Amino acid sequence: MAWVNTALTEHPEHAIVIANIIAAWNTIEDEVCSYLELFFALGMGDARAIASKIQSSKGRVDFVAEAGKNFIRHNSDLLAEFEDILAVLQKRIKHRNLYAHAIYVTNLDDRENIYIANRTTNPFDIDGYTKIPLADLHSHMRLMVDAKKRLFDFRRKLENSIPQVLKTEIMRVQLLRFSLSNGEDIENIAFD
Repeated sequence: MAWVNTALTEHPEHAIVIANIIAAWNTIEDEVCSYLELFFALGMGDARAIASKIQSSKGRVDFVAEAGKNFIRHNSDLLAEFEDILAVLQKRIKHRNLYAHAIYVTNLDDRENIYIANRTTNPFDIDGYTKIPLADLHSHMRLMVDAKKRLFDFRRKLENSIPQVLKTEIMRVQLLRFSLSNGEDIENIAFD
């Protein structure tokens, strides 16, 4: 069997789903980073700035995970659900990274199918090939959408669990940070 590198453009149906998996992960990562607004009373711009300094998707999720575990440590039900979501996200990261960083190949005797070259611990060594059926990609896309929905729904649940007085204080801190970053005199800010 002769293996050759292939471009995803030669497999447009696969390429579309792979692009959607990567795009869905980007949306998930944005939502994960938005949790920093809540956990640290940050504005979205500040949350994105902090998250952008962390080089990997896994690192961003791990950072938010630790902040979240601390933020909700007193609510065992929410904490358990949050940890379950984090486990799902770790699986989704692996699949996103697999498809985003893959070496795609095809077999000269089977040009209709696409494969991923299995790398060893040495990134220059290939240890076999894994066929990527279109149905598997669609399945991973559905799991990505499900993970995104769980993350969105949990954020609403988490926000609803926060006492109103704490929500108000979080908003005050966010307003103060925003005002200070714009050079405003905080003595003149009216909250009520």
